[in-house]
Amino acid sequence: MRPNQKLMLGLFRAGYVTLFVLLITPLLIVIITSFTEARYLTFPPESFTLQWYGEFIEDTSWIGAVFNSHRRRDNGDINRPRCRSCARR
Repeated sequence: MRPNQKLMLGLFRAGYVTLFVLLITPLLIVIITSFTEARYLTFPPESFTLQWYGEFIEDTSWIGAVFNSHRRRDNGDINRPRCRSCARR
């Protein structure tokens, strides 16, 4: 492998690592802060609780939305073509 190719491969890998960190870090922060007692995002959390997950499970509108999403996915509604010309392909 030529030195120029090694450099390009290294930059390519560094780009992937940077992209991964930039996309995953905010997601991890939101997940970690979901266990806090505060009504807004605070990082680092002062105390840990499952309060918000309990409220989510008790709220029937959220549970209905989750079941509706899974039902649509299982019936194939999401991937079904919406027009006749698309269905012929």
